[in-house]
Amino acid sequence: MLAFEEANPGWSSNKEMRIRNELGMTPPRYLVLLMRAAESVEGMLADPITARRVRTPGRRESVVYSSN
Repeated sequence: MLAFEEANPGWSSNKEMRIRNELGMTPPRYLVLLMRAAESVEGMLADPITARRVRTPGRRESVVYSSN
């Protein structure tokens, strides 16, 4: 999840399609699993920068609403 988020920052309709096609899940399910990964010890060790960006309020909105 964190690797996908790092490779696809922000939010767009293209990202939604990639979530569905590449990960085989709905965007809301992706967000739940992304947050779970970001809050896990394994996620924080594997990708601390992305995990922090996803977990930090204010930055979390950039995951969903940014147009990048």
